[in-house]
Parts: sequence; structure tokens; C-alpha cells
Amino acid sequence: IPGRGYSTYALRILLPENVGRMGLKIETISTAYRVYVDGVLLGGIGKAEKTEKESVPQYIVDFYSFEASQQETIIVIQVSNFFHRKGGIWEGISLAGESSMRKQWIKDIASAIFLISAILIMGLYHIGIYLQRKVEYPSLYFGTFCLIIVLRTLATGEIFLTQLFPNLPWIVQIKLEYITFYTALPVFMLYMYNLFPADFKKPIYRIFNIIGVVFSIFVLLTPAYVFSY
Repeated sequence: IPGRGYSTYALRILLPENVGRMGLKIETISTAYRVYVDGVLLGGIGKAEKTEKESVPQYIVDFYSFEASQQETIIVIQVSNFFHRKGGIWEGISLAGESSMRKQWIKDIASAIFLISAILIMGLYHIGIYLQRKVEYPSLYFGTFCLIIVLRTLATGEIFLTQLFPNLPWIVQIKLEYITFYTALPVFMLYMYNLFPADFKKPIYRIFNIIGVVFSIFVLLTPAYVFSY
């Protein structure tokens, strides 16, 4: 099945009696979808349609809940993708009791926020050191590396970037995801070179710099369907 186009996924689930409210956590689906449970539309992300002109891509990790009134439940997900080389359901879909699902989701969000905050503090601290002493180039590069990782963490995983900015265009989010990947390693190599100049030769980090710049320009100048290869 090609990555571009549209498709319908259906799953029949047999549940025990008196389950009550259920929680459904859906992660990245490329690049738009609608979800139904027993024929009832719960919601969706982006705009899933049969043509590229009508479709609107978007990535948001979302949570849905529904009353499991029957022992047999049918989950239907309609997906469309005309913007990325890989379409469809990328990640596992989690199903559990609504209460336990919400608690787990809160734990996941808290862990991600803690990680982002810790790396952000490290980055700002090292950049502050460089601003006080302009000869501390390792601090500048390490601080920059930390900020790049923060941006990448915001654009992936729980995708907080689209939670914080719901109107952020999908193409901006996906380009950030790729560019932060291509720039993190060259910046870290600059940090290592300035920290251990005797152990790192200039041609090594120059090669990484050239690769990072070329790939980043490629991402900036081409659509997602091309640079995602």
C-alpha cells in the first residue's frame, strides 16, 4: 500500500461486561485522521479527505474517551496523507480504562516536561557562561546544542509544540523536526573540537558541518514528501 492516499482502519474489540468508560490514546498518524467508536465520531486531527486540495495535515497526540456500553466495540479510523512519504498509523494505539489512561498520560507529560526543563536550564546556563566570558566557546556550543535538543523534543514525542501553538502550520513543525536532527550533531562536534582540540582534527568536524548545512538547506527548500526520504 503506498504512503500517499487515503485508507480506513477498522478493529473489533471484545470487552468484558461493565467496563465503563474507556480511554483511547492516539499518537502520530500521518497526516490527518478521524476516529469513530461504534459509528460515533469522537474527533480527529487535521482534515482527512480524499484529495490533497481538501486535506489538511497536522500532528497532535490526542486522548479520547467513550462509554463501552456493549461487549463488542468497533473502532474505525479514517486516514489520509498527501504530504509525507509515509502515511498511515505510525505508533501503537493505547486502550484502557479512562481513569488509568489519563493517569498514565499525565505521567508521560510530566516526564517529558521535566526532561525539557532540565535540558533548557543547562542550555541557558552554558550560554550565560559564554556571555560573561566570550572565550568560553565550548559553553556556547554546548548551550546551543541543548537548545536544539529542546526544540527537537518539543517537535517530537508528545509534540508539545502543536499543543502550545495549535495554529502552527504542519510544515513548520515537520521541518523543525528534521532540521534539529541535522544540526544537533555538527554543533555537538564543534563543542567536542573546542573542548579537545588535540584529539579532533579540523577535517572531521568540517565534514559534519557541511553535511548538516546541506541537509538543512535541502529541508528548507523542498516539500515534506521529498525531504522525508
